[in-house]
Amino acid sequence: MRGILLSLCLALTGCAAWPGDGLFGPRYTFFRVSDVRGHVTSEWIARGWYWREGDGYSIVAVQRTSGEPYPETTCYPGGWKTKVNGPNIQRWRTSKPEWLDRMERGIPETGPGALKPFKGPGGGTVSGAPKAAVPVK
Repeated sequence: MRGILLSLCLALTGCAAWPGDGLFGPRYTFFRVSDVRGHVTSEWIARGWYWREGDGYSIVAVQRTSGEPYPETTCYPGGWKTKVNGPNIQRWRTSKPEWLDRMERGIPETGPGALKPFKGPGGGTVSGAPKAAVPVK
């Protein structure tokens, strides 16, 4: 009886069998890395669980935006296991990137701001430029 009650409680609180998955799908976390002067060096969106490792975090990245002077956004639709490190790291929960949601639902990305399809290191083809992660000055 206790096992059934415990299983029911875990299911209702959003726990799932796979790490990083809640009741409504995987969780996404936004990481902003800045130098000692506060200038943004990179921004990451991670899927699933992350964990502290040394001076940073181990994550499965789905998107990375490099910092100034020439910011560039790279998408990893299949995920990319990497480490985020730096002197100042801020993190907070975020939603699934728009480009990934559109890709998973099969909605083509069109319009003047769309990128040509490219292969990401995580596999899969991405079409469209993510617009959410832009370095803050």
